[in-house]
Amino acid sequence: MEKWYDEEDMEDFDGFGDEERFEDEEGFDEEMDSKCESDSEDDDNMEMKEQKVSRKKLMSELSQMIQFMHGNTMIQWLYEDHWEKLIKEEEEKEKMNKEIEGKYVFLYF
Repeated sequence: MEKWYDEEDMEDFDGFGDEERFEDEEGFDEEMDSKCESDSEDDDNMEMKEQKVSRKKLMSELSQMIQFMHGNTMIQWLYEDHWEKLIKEEEEKEKMNKEIEGKYVFLYF
């Protein structure tokens, strides 16, 4: 029966008890692994901070837009109220003038 594996390879590493030798051959370094993990965590933290900053920026821009729109509507309302008040005052003045003129007309006759 033909073997589908190479016996020499199987003798070099059988998977039991040779992990330390195998790790040394590959150059596995726990310190480097921990540094890589901490770097990836730092990258994740930076991404989270950037997302928070971008959200804050968007929220501040949105709030500025809302304040601007609210300010414009308030100005428009004040403008409309101002003109309505001026028109009412003018109408009242005209009524008073007509009443006064009417009274003086009766006094002259």
